[in-house]
Amino acid sequence: MKIHELTKPELDMFRELCNFTPDELFYFNERAQHKTHLQIAMAKYWSDSKVNAVSKSVRTKISRIKANF
Repeated sequence: MKIHELTKPELDMFRELCNFTPDELFYFNERAQHKTHLQIAMAKYWSDSKVNAVSKSVRTKISRIKANF
């Protein structure tokens, strides 16, 4: 599943149910707009490892929500 392929209602559902941190929410919103990891890193002055850690955290939370539906 790619975040940018989700519909608006699905995006809104994940935003509401996943309890994202501010960094996770920023990452999620940027990926919904089809931004790359490099673009996200440059926008927030994050290292590659930080982007990967936030990405993993977001994917984990989304997986937990998906498992409950």
